[in-house]
Amino acid sequence: MDNQNAHLGLHHHHHEDKLTSDRALWPFVVQAVVLAIFAVVEFVVGVIAHSSALVSDSSHMAIDVAIAIASARVIVLLRRPSNEVYTYGYSRADVIMGEFQGLAFIATASVTAWNGVVHLLNPSQVDGPLMVVAAAIGAVASLVLMVVLRRAVHSMTSETGVMHEIQDLSGFAATIAAGFAVWLTGWSRWDAIASFVVVIIMLIHGYRALKQSGRILLEAAPEGIDLEAIKSFIEEHEASPKVVNLHVWSINDDVATMTVHVRVENGVDCHALQLELDEFCRSNFPIQHTTIQTTHWPRANTGQN
Repeated sequence: MDNQNAHLGLHHHHHEDKLTSDRALWPFVVQAVVLAIFAVVEFVVGVIAHSSALVSDSSHMAIDVAIAIASARVIVLLRRPSNEVYTYGYSRADVIMGEFQGLAFIATASVTAWNGVVHLLNPSQVDGPLMVVAAAIGAVASLVLMVVLRRAVHSMTSETGVMHEIQDLSGFAATIAAGFAVWLTGWSRWDAIASFVVVIIMLIHGYRALKQSGRILLEAAPEGIDLEAIKSFIEEHEASPKVVNLHVWSINDDVATMTVHVRVENGVDCHALQLELDEFCRSNFPIQHTTIQTTHWPRANTGQN
């Protein structure tokens, strides 16, 4: 036959297989409960202490509660098997959640920045010692949640959840410092300044989350995969093949996919080339899915690859 197409879908290492146990879900349930309790406590203490940093952070915590609940829902989706409609399962739900969390970081940062400007221009009398106590309790809670989330099965959702807690911990550290500064100097604007530190941290984490999820949604080549090396391996093969097109993208941050169309001369054992290329990709790059099409040459020019 002039055309021989071989599709190799080997080594299907879905991280969803590890998401079948409750180990994947319970960290987000714990996170939602702890954050909900602390958001209420922080808001009440913030109002009593006249602290814009604490009140702003309580609204941020409320958003974190919603994100934790949504994250638990994503984990439930990831545990569902693939089917005839969703042939990769619900892997992209993890990526969409990463995009949502990045946007939530930026939205929360905008609200916090506005609130900080208002309190910087019109400061109220802040109770420094109460700020320190509330922020210290929050810091401990964030440390505990970081440990809990690190025990979750790896996914973009759990990774961004840990990032959330790092941000929270940094914010609480800034609030503690501001509380001591207000306590010692009596200058209430330290509280508003602390909220700007939190804003910067939020924006950094939001950018990282959007960049990571955005690359996957735009089907960019995953970081660490050298397309030129793959192309060189193919075209320097003794069979003298020619790469027609080569695509590598990610389903999520754990599953990379490659499709390649290669032309070879008539009489060449294309199956050996396919197996060697698949082995090369698996050995050198985190590519779990390979689809390799080979076309024997010469053939009639149909205007199609």
